[in-house]
Amino acid sequence: MRLSRRALLLAAAALPSAAAAQPQPPMITGVNLAGLEFNSGRLPGRLDHDFVSPSAAELDYYRDAGANAVRIPFRWERAQPELGGELNEDYLGLLDRLVEESGRRQMRVVLDPHQYGRRIIRGEAVIIGESAVTAAHFAGFWGALAQRYRRASHVIFGLQNEPHDQDTNVLLGVLNAAMTAIRAAGARQLILAPGNGWSGAHAWLRRGNQAMLGLRDPIGNMALDVHQFLDADSSGTHAACPARAGNRLERFTAWARENRQKAFLSEFGAGADESCARELTALLDHMAANRDVWIGWTYWAGGPWWDEDYPLSIAPLSIRNPEHRPQMRILQRYFQ
Repeated sequence: MRLSRRALLLAAAALPSAAAAQPQPPMITGVNLAGLEFNSGRLPGRLDHDFVSPSAAELDYYRDAGANAVRIPFRWERAQPELGGELNEDYLGLLDRLVEESGRRQMRVVLDPHQYGRRIIRGEAVIIGESAVTAAHFAGFWGALAQRYRRASHVIFGLQNEPHDQDTNVLLGVLNAAMTAIRAAGARQLILAPGNGWSGAHAWLRRGNQAMLGLRDPIGNMALDVHQFLDADSSGTHAACPARAGNRLERFTAWARENRQKAFLSEFGAGADESCARELTALLDHMAANRDVWIGWTYWAGGPWWDEDYPLSIAPLSIRNPEHRPQMRILQRYFQ
């Protein structure tokens, strides 16, 4: 039987589009587990004295609460004490364990050299790519790390934490060199690339991060790594949250969409009072409503060594008998 043009159009309209037929993957939603990066002024430092490694019990707590990811900050200086030298197997063994145990719990793990765009040389923090610490040194480190974890499909490579007060074009070259080295090592996992200016979403364009459109991942599996705290100056150092702080992602989201960029909010945090609850909810609602841009987030922060009065902490006072902090009760509604 021959159908009319109108019948064909009606039949086509009744069928879901190819895009609609493909369900979106769940967002990557989790927490930072701080500890391995602590006391960066004490290098190499001692485990359980200068720094601490998150425990299996902590992974269980966040997984049982609904998180599907953790971000693990660590220090390059501890992972590779000599520039261009061998990896420190004792320190890397701590990362190995967290990678293995996260995978066993079906959680993604973001590896985060917590460097602020710098490496400490003889007690001085020098800018990567603008000093004796070259882009080639950084790329060599990432190549070695990628070689180590290239078969761990749940690992995400976060290139570095919060570069600031440096030449943005030099930073771009440093990040591109690292991505090239990761892919040359045979690793194909997601890469997160930060911007200058502490990678703050609220000031992304004001800090010249339009340049990050020049990021080049050889296989195109990357997202922009941004941060956004909800206190008055977006620093994450105060307990209170001003009105509309939860809307601070809006301009960045519009820019990312216009430029077809994906984004990951690897650090954000808020205090525990009602004003912060409103703004934290608004921030999470924004990302959930803009899934074409936002692929995931990790809250700052969990980890065993926070002081009880640290306003952003979601670490329970007792990991053996945990009770959720107010921020954690909000995050639970958004974990996927």
